[in-house]
Amino acid sequence: MNFLAHLYLSTNTKNHRLGNLLPDLSKPNEWSNLPPDVIKGIEQHRLVDRWTDTHPTFKKLKRSVSKSRSKFAGIILDVSFDYLLANNWGRWSKEQLSNFVERADRELRTVPEYAPYQAKQIMLRMAEHSWLSSYTEIKGIERAFIGLSRRVRFSNNLSGAEQELISNEQLWKEGFTQIMEDIIEKTNNHPSWDK
Repeated sequence: MNFLAHLYLSTNTKNHRLGNLLPDLSKPNEWSNLPPDVIKGIEQHRLVDRWTDTHPTFKKLKRSVSKSRSKFAGIILDVSFDYLLANNWGRWSKEQLSNFVERADRELRTVPEYAPYQAKQIMLRMAEHSWLSSYTEIKGIERAFIGLSRRVRFSNNLSGAEQELISNEQLWKEGFTQIMEDIIEKTNNHPSWDK
């Protein structure tokens, strides 16, 4: 799961949503002085990632990524899942995607002072450049892979990985649906947070 999915799966508090973004934007040593509801968001993010990574369907989908990009199969699927979520939003939420993204972007522009500095900078860029709403288009996913490619410290072929999504879209959509249904059920039944 990537940014949009983690925000979608969060409980309905700003701090919990903030916590659900932090594991992808900061290091654990930056989390020691965060409020308890932010920590719960971090814990949910990590648990959702664990559930996703160990899901039999996710493991199967990873094998559908071309051999030349297999090292990045999990990352490619995570980003692609945001595209699949955004383009099938009505299946998962009664709230309009535009309203959800507008609220998320507003929160990203007003991240509390206690959030890790680098994470705050990335969240501001997310809002300024409309990352979440861009996930409805292949072009937005392409930009996400270009950005990820630059962040990886070694030579890689993540740039252009949207071709994997284009080639496998139907298979991945079906797999994403199975995984998301299971994750939602686990999230809704988890004792540590309420939806």
